[in-house]
Amino acid sequence: MPVRDRYELRIARRDGRELRHEPRPVVEFFTLERDYEFEEVAGKHFIPMAAAAERVEVKPHQRVREFADWLGQYQLEVWHEDNRYEPVAVSTSTHGWKD
Repeated sequence: MPVRDRYELRIARRDGRELRHEPRPVVEFFTLERDYEFEEVAGKHFIPMAAAAERVEVKPHQRVREFADWLGQYQLEVWHEDNRYEPVAVSTSTHGWKD
């Protein structure tokens, strides 16, 4: 059985530019090898963290298309303490949000 591990989730711009407003990283414990679990965790945090970087308020009932103007500029990076130089995964999952 795969072990749940500690990961740090950070929002970043896809073009590599610096964020004007950088939200604090979020720590989650999950199994990276389980695709569904990874998509669920990434989807839960991607939109709120990107919105925080944009200084935009989002509510759970909103649809992904309402964020289309700025959401494509971001990606969620998954960092692990064993690899401090690059993320172990990157996601733009919107799992759990309405289309």
